[in-house]
Amino acid sequence: MSTIQTASSEQIPFRRVHGETALFVVSLIIAVLIWAGLAYYTVRNPALGAVVVLYVLLIAGFLFVMRVAFVTNVRGNAARLGPEQFPELYHRVETLAGRMGLKRVPAAYLMQAGGALNALAARFIRTNMVVLYSDLVEACGVNGAALDMIIAHELGHVRGAHVRLGWLLFPSRVVPFLGSALSRAREYTCDLVGFTAAGDREGGLLGLSILAVGATYGPRVAHGTLAAQRRDLNTGWMTLGQWVGTHPPLAKRIAALDPSLSPETRSSAGGTLRALSIMLAGVVILVGGIYVGASGAFSRIGNLLSPGQDQFSGFDSSTYTPPESAANELNAAFAELSTVLDEEVLSGGALPASYDELTTLWSDQTGKDALPTDPYDGQEIGYTQTATGYRLWSSGPDGVPETDDDIVFDGPQR
Repeated sequence: MSTIQTASSEQIPFRRVHGETALFVVSLIIAVLIWAGLAYYTVRNPALGAVVVLYVLLIAGFLFVMRVAFVTNVRGNAARLGPEQFPELYHRVETLAGRMGLKRVPAAYLMQAGGALNALAARFIRTNMVVLYSDLVEACGVNGAALDMIIAHELGHVRGAHVRLGWLLFPSRVVPFLGSALSRAREYTCDLVGFTAAGDREGGLLGLSILAVGATYGPRVAHGTLAAQRRDLNTGWMTLGQWVGTHPPLAKRIAALDPSLSPETRSSAGGTLRALSIMLAGVVILVGGIYVGASGAFSRIGNLLSPGQDQFSGFDSSTYTPPESAANELNAAFAELSTVLDEEVLSGGALPASYDELTTLWSDQTGKDALPTDPYDGQEIGYTQTATGYRLWSSGPDGVPETDDDIVFDGPQR
C-alpha cells in the first residue's frame, strides 16, 4: 500500500502579499467609523436608534445561527482527525501547524461533500477549525507536496487571523468591492504559504491544478497554458467579475506562484479602465432614470397641489398656432365666463371653489359640456377664486402659462 510522503520539518515563514495589510486597515477604519456612527445615532435618537439596534441584532442573530448550523454539521457528520482517527493525516496537520508557529493545532476534520474539491478554515467562538473535503485529499493521492499545499493554505488563514474579527469588519461591506478585494488578497497570501510548505514546485502547483480540473486531469495540466488564460480576463466585464469574487481566478493564482509560467501578458490597466467605464455608464443610466422618474412624480404632485391649472398638464404649446383673431376670441371667452359667474353671484350663489365646480356651473347655465378655450394655446381658460371675487387668465401670445405675457381678467365687474 502506498503511503503519503513525509512533510519537511523546516519552519514556514508567513508573509502577507502586497496590499493585504492596507486593505485590512482601510476596512477596519471604515467599519469602526460605521459602528461609532451607529452608536452615536442610537444615543442621540433613542427611538429610531432602538430600531437600528434591533435590525443589527436580527442580522447578527441570523448569521450566528447559520454558523452554529454549519459547525454542528461538521462536528456531527465529519471525522475529527486525531491520534486514533486518521493519525497519518492528523500528524501532517499537526506538523504543518507547528512549522507555521501556531501555538495550538486547530481542530481538523475530514468530511465528504458530494464530490466537491475544497477545504476551508473557520472559527467558532474561540475555536479555530480546518475542514478538509475527502475528495480533495483523495485527489492529491500520494503526492505529499500537493496535500501540504492544501492543508497549509487553510492553516495560513488561521495563522494570518483571517478567521477572526469578521463581525467587526462586517459594516465595511457597504463599500463596493472592498470586502472581496481583502478576501482575494488573503487567498494570495495563503497560496504563498501553502506553496512554501509544499517545498516542491510541481507538487504545489498540482494542488491548484486539482482544484481546476479534478483528480484525473490535474497531473496532466499544462501550467503555463492555464496561467496564460489570465489574458482572457483582461476585459471590462471579466474585470468586474473578478472584483466581486472572493477568490482570485486559478489562472492568476498559478501565475502569481510562478510568474515564469506566463511572463508575456498584457497590462491589466486596460481591463480596469474598461470596467470603470462600464460602472460609470451604469451610474449615469441609474441617476438619469431616477431623475426622469422623480421629475415626472414631482410634476404630477405639482398638478395636484395647483387646482385650476391641471389643464396645462402634458400640453406642448409649440405644436399649437393661435389664430389671428386670438385677442377678439379671448375677450369673447372672458365675457361668456364672467357673465355666468356674475349671474351666479347676483342670484345668491357662491363662486366655484375649484375648476371642476366651474365646469359644472358652466354646463348647468349654458348647456355646453366644454368651457371656452384659450385661443393662444388651445387649452381651457384658467380660473381661480380670489379674496375679492375670481380671476380668469390666458397664457398670452407665447402660449406658455404663468409667464410675463399672461392676460388676466379679474371679476366680478360691477
